[in-house]
Amino acid sequence: MRMRNPETFYATWASSAPTEAAVGMWTYYAQAERNVTRNCSADYTHVTNCVDSILNNGTATEIDDLKYALYKAVLSGPHGQTPSYVNRTEAEGLSNASMAGYPLLPLSFYQYYGFEASAQPFCDIMETFNDTAARTTNNGGTAPAIASESGIALTHNITAAWHAFLTGIAEIDYDSIPHADDPIQDRGNPANPHTIESRFYSLDLFQTGCDAAFPLGLPPSPNVTEPNKYGGWLINPPNTMFSSGEYDPWRALSPASTEIGSPNRTTSRRIPECNVAPPNASVFGIVYRDMVHVSDMRALLYGSDVRHRNFSTVGFSSPISTEPFYAGTGLFQSALEVWLPCFANGTYGGMMFGFPDGGELASDCD
Repeated sequence: MRMRNPETFYATWASSAPTEAAVGMWTYYAQAERNVTRNCSADYTHVTNCVDSILNNGTATEIDDLKYALYKAVLSGPHGQTPSYVNRTEAEGLSNASMAGYPLLPLSFYQYYGFEASAQPFCDIMETFNDTAARTTNNGGTAPAIASESGIALTHNITAAWHAFLTGIAEIDYDSIPHADDPIQDRGNPANPHTIESRFYSLDLFQTGCDAAFPLGLPPSPNVTEPNKYGGWLINPPNTMFSSGEYDPWRALSPASTEIGSPNRTTSRRIPECNVAPPNASVFGIVYRDMVHVSDMRALLYGSDVRHRNFSTVGFSSPISTEPFYAGTGLFQSALEVWLPCFANGTYGGMMFGFPDGGELASDCD
């Protein structure tokens, strides 16, 4: 809006805004892979590779057994609850894409809750073989650690890691999570040896789903050139503050992205002058350490207003921290103190917009 229709909003706070349109987004789960503990990440990678290998090259019996075991784990519940009956025929009929999605269940609410409040319970159960109360250190050298630093697959074997993984899936009560979200078109990255997302999550899979929902008029692939003409990663409007969480999966497509292929712009809290875009190599805003998606817009402040402490009335929120809310609000308030005097003086019609190629376009508000 600040680039296409600058007259609509004079100043903007863009929280966790993905500005680079991309056909695929394998980087979504890359942030989670970096944020989880190293042993859990290593086992996630080994289990994902094992599942992909069996689905791709296993015998019919191996594939059926894998589908049944994973499906049963998904239908199970905390404290050893198991379904009284699991339809094996139904499990065997599930697609490879469905099987590829089930291992990602512990991360389905990572986007809003971060590692500690989402994936860590799963990781703790898996890495301790569901003995989370036991010591995980080596007890002064007298006993081996339960949760090894390198993970179960490397310390023991892939079979042990697979069964521990299934237990972790079974023990998490996903229905108790107030809000969960899935990305629209993320995909596995075959080129990443550390990926925790199956290669069966492919662009073809998502395109097929789009074609089925909209059988007429869709191009064979999304046209990302059209939205990216406004700048994409290099978007640079004046009077705009960008904020992102350090581990927000959507940061990969934001101006603050540090992913492969991005321009690696520097995020600075130095407030630009009113109506003037910051240098193209920088982004005015803030990256919240250890935070995730729109952490600054979903704070439960735990004040005297009971309606602001209840999930059912707030909608959804971040239980991680209130610091991003206060840090973002403080910076944006300071920016408005610099920008608003120009609005009051009537200089809005002469604003200059910085475009990625270094050119400028004067806005015409007449």
